[in-house]
Amino acid sequence: MNLSGVMQLPRLFKRAGVVESGRAIPYAQKEPVLEECRHFLGCVRDRLEPMGSGEVAVAAVRTLEALSESLRQGGRNVPV
Repeated sequence: MNLSGVMQLPRLFKRAGVVESGRAIPYAQKEPVLEECRHFLGCVRDRLEPMGSGEVAVAAVRTLEALSESLRQGGRNVPV
């Protein structure tokens, strides 16, 4: 399934791709939560099983919350 989305990235991250082994690897700049919602709604519409389970989603949210807290604390380690 090809999903589309737009993500506003900080200037530091706006570039054509990730550099690996001296060459640029292009990647799509998409908003992950929007993509997840589109995937889920498509599964509901087409009566398909989602790629990720509820447990995976909870783990992802906990990880994102820990990352946000780490940023608020100046980069300190925050347990997940």
